Amino acid sequence: MKTLFLDCSNGVAGDMLVAALLELQEDKYQAVDYLNALFDKRVKLSVDNVNKCGIVGTHFDVNIGGHVEGQHCNHVHEHSDTTAENVNHEHEHEHDHCAHSHDEEHHHEHHHHHSSLADITVTIDGLDIDARIKQRAKAVYNIIAQAEGKVHGERPDKIHFHEVGEVDAIVDVVSALWLLDKLHVDRVVCTPINTGSGTVKCQHGVLPVPAPATAEILQGMQCFSDGTLTELATPTGCALIKSIVQQYGAMPAMNIEKCGYGMGAKDLPNRPNCLRAVLGESEFCADVWELSCNLDDMSGERIAYAMERIMQAGAIDVYYCDIVMKKNRPAVMLSCLVHPEDKERVEDVMLRHTSTLGVRATPFERKTLDREQGYINTPYGRVRVKFAYGKDFQKYKAEYDDLAKRALDNDVTIEEVDNEVRKKI
Repeated sequence: MKTLFLDCSNGVAGDMLVAALLELQEDKYQAVDYLNALFDKRVKLSVDNVNKCGIVGTHFDVNIGGHVEGQHCNHVHEHSDTTAENVNHEHEHEHDHCAHSHDEEHHHEHHHHHSSLADITVTIDGLDIDARIKQRAKAVYNIIAQAEGKVHGERPDKIHFHEVGEVDAIVDVVSALWLLDKLHVDRVVCTPINTGSGTVKCQHGVLPVPAPATAEILQGMQCFSDGTLTELATPTGCALIKSIVQQYGAMPAMNIEKCGYGMGAKDLPNRPNCLRAVLGESEFCADVWELSCNLDDMSGERIAYAMERIMQAGAIDVYYCDIVMKKNRPAVMLSCLVHPEDKERVEDVMLRHTSTLGVRATPFERKTLDREQGYINTPYGRVRVKFAYGKDFQKYKAEYDDLAKRALDNDVTIEEVDNEVRKKI
């Protein structure tokens, strides 16, 4: 299984992830040329080789109309004096802290344009990239907007972003997802994320690290702080990790093919501010895969039909749960379990018979009990029963269809038939 392992023990930011993934490409400069052609002409992307603590890696720069990322939002966010003396005070992805609510916008005494989540969606849709990458990019930005909205007490669609910072984030998000797509990995594993510590100063005052939006995004993820007095994890970086990672922990057993180092802008004491990406073949072999997609524009009847077709295609099980998507739309997450050999066929069925533009795939290990099927004779007739065996225990379950038929034929309750089954086991 082709596996990507991300070491975020020294921090994570969007540009660091892009830089690390660039180092895993066959030709990182050719990849940068493609990305430069993809974005607006005022956007100029470049890479440099940087040495930190004796390790040479790639630093990724985004220049937008003469503004280099990390230098355009100093009016919004500055590191406080609690930052360690030896830590470089260069700002990394200040746009991550440049979101504010619509009401706040009218109190800003500057003339910059601000973009909403809807504007950003239009920008992403206008890019000449595969539809599945667009969908994933919008999902990442929705994670950021949801977090910012909760922090500001506003709906995500009311959150507005500083124009230059918003372009920075789009470049990082789209670039990272495009580069990841080119690697064709089956699984992404990540270490717990080092958030750093201390405080940051922004327009709302002095706030603790991780910053409020970052803390919201980190919910459900594994993270820690090693006490380094600076912000090591940004909202954009954490949102990207949240959207692509299937498993957190140490590097799995794998045959390493290539390593990449994405360098941040900070100089940390006794450690490099970098994200390491390791590509290789993992010994992990999924017992089953979970395939999932989010649906907010299908009727119950159509979803039921899709579920039937998914089962017919070879799924072990199919199920859905209620969720809330962007703009507070009620929706369902449709999921199924499949054996590895059925994965591609079931994915095609999900894409064909639902309205989704993409299907997520997550590998799982599965432990099952030994099982067999038998029959129990009752006063009401014969009933099929599934038996399952553990090391020192046994379970059984009577087939519902048989219970229902015997109950109907004998004008008794299902419970009465099941009780007769229990007596014979």
